[in-house]
Amino acid sequence: MAANKLAGYRYVKSFLEQGPVLEVGCARGEDLETMPPGSLGLEILPEFIEICRQKGLNVKETDLNEPLPIADESFQTVFCSHVLEHVLAPIRLLSELRRVCKVNGHVVLGLPLESSLFDWHRKYFINSPYHIYAFTPRNISHMMNMVGLKAIGLWYDFPRRLRFIEKPLNWVSPLVSQLAPSYWTVGLKTGQVTAFFEQYTNKQLLKNWLEQDKKRNRHYPNNT
Repeated sequence: MAANKLAGYRYVKSFLEQGPVLEVGCARGEDLETMPPGSLGLEILPEFIEICRQKGLNVKETDLNEPLPIADESFQTVFCSHVLEHVLAPIRLLSELRRVCKVNGHVVLGLPLESSLFDWHRKYFINSPYHIYAFTPRNISHMMNMVGLKAIGLWYDFPRRLRFIEKPLNWVSPLVSQLAPSYWTVGLKTGQVTAFFEQYTNKQLLKNWLEQDKKRNRHYPNNT
């Protein structure tokens, strides 16, 4: 990877070197051009696609709200940075990321932290109508598990002025996450599991939810 990009990937660089990489939501290709040979970017905006192709990058026009036009288990590493919060059904996209990843491959996610002090200042989710969802590290770990990915790492991405102490900060990360505007997490694809959307229908999910609430001695009208 290009030297000027190493700082931004210091925690997940080793995963991104296991190429070729599928970058989901590659924008203008700034990240894609640092990926190993044979890597592919998916992007929906024609303007960005044209910029990528002018750089000689391999990019495919793709609506990330639809199934990805990629065969099962095509890539060793799938990279998706600051994209999941934009799509209409993030867990469905997460399931697709797992599908196109090879067994024992990795899905690398970069996500903003809505609850951080930095977001209070920059209003990341308020100033843009395109930021729809926010994910806590605990929540995204749960979602990865639901679709068949094992969370194997979590690193808070601290601002440049705090990087001289970022290693000890990450060691106590739950206590200092308010200082980081974003974080990285990595999911390992192990074996074959039934996809989340094939396991449950909305009716089944509702039934399970009502059964759990009954165990907590809550009472609801019998209208289901």
